[in-house]
Amino acid sequence: MIRHIVLFTLHEGVSWHDPRAVHAVEIAGRVGNEVPELLSWYAGKNISDRAVACDFVVVGLLRDPHDLERYLDNPFHQQAIRIWREISDWVIADVVEEDAVTLTRTNPREHEETNTREGANT
Repeated sequence: MIRHIVLFTLHEGVSWHDPRAVHAVEIAGRVGNEVPELLSWYAGKNISDRAVACDFVVVGLLRDPHDLERYLDNPFHQQAIRIWREISDWVIADVVEEDAVTLTRTNPREHEETNTREGANT
């Protein structure tokens, strides 16, 4: 599996109220339905105002390098690229899932509670 990650930074003077940005977000939201190679798709605006933060992220999951290439060449994806190119710059990473370190918690406070209990017992 390959996790495809793209971080977008809006060009100077472009805001989320700009019709081009509104359209880009709408198109990004549709990529998951339009590109059959994608097993999962996530697209969303960043809420952080830190200086190093990007403005928008998309994350897709694909089976293998062949599906990644098909995704990249897909006409709908190419249309999305043209729209985003007008308003932003971006960086990407394609990560092999099996080589990545992952953690999933169903209860984010579980770790705190476990550490608190363990600390109380020592």
